[in-house]
Amino acid sequence: MIDLDHVEEKTDADATYQQLLEECESQASADFDKTTVTLAGGALGVSMAFLKDIAPEPLPWSVWWLLAPAWGFLVLSLLSIFCSQMTSMESMRHELQCLKGLRKPGALAGGGWRTWTYRFNYTALVTCVLGIGLLSAFAIVNIGSRSEMPKPPTTQTPSVPPQTPAADQQRGRVTPDRPPPLSSIDPSRPPGAGRVTPDRPTAAPATVPPTPTPSDEK
Repeated sequence: MIDLDHVEEKTDADATYQQLLEECESQASADFDKTTVTLAGGALGVSMAFLKDIAPEPLPWSVWWLLAPAWGFLVLSLLSIFCSQMTSMESMRHELQCLKGLRKPGALAGGGWRTWTYRFNYTALVTCVLGIGLLSAFAIVNIGSRSEMPKPPTTQTPSVPPQTPAADQQRGRVTPDRPPPLSSIDPSRPPGAGRVTPDRPTAAPATVPPTPTPSDEK
């Protein structure tokens, strides 16, 4: 494989094409890093929300064999992207030192740092795909097991018909109403009526017929 950076004879068209390829490669590398970070970080957030709201009690074996490895792969993917950024910067510095004459240029632009950048990028890609795949399997397993769980029977308490106040009063559970106060008595009644027992009516004196005298007989 020929490295275009160290070809001595090249036309203007080749130089323009090489510059275009380098710009496209730089833009594609930046887009790859952003996409991987977005997918890995988003998958971690979605898995935590799923574990909290949808499957708060997942199957124990699925946590150890699916969820834990998925989180490990996603974290490893984020760390790989971080390391690839560091190695990419060191590769750029290595090539600048070669152009300034401070370092002898090698067969590959960027030296060994460029090789490590490729390795970290591929590691981030593979671990991100594995993490998302395991999270998908974890979600499918727990949603399926939740739909198959029998629902607990609902117990209904018998409804008691409400008791009427009259029935409650007859059973002695409600205090009977008080008699109306004296102020509610009809004012048209004479004073004292209804408050003092009236006297009994006096009987009329019996009339005794007069006894006849001797003078009346004559």
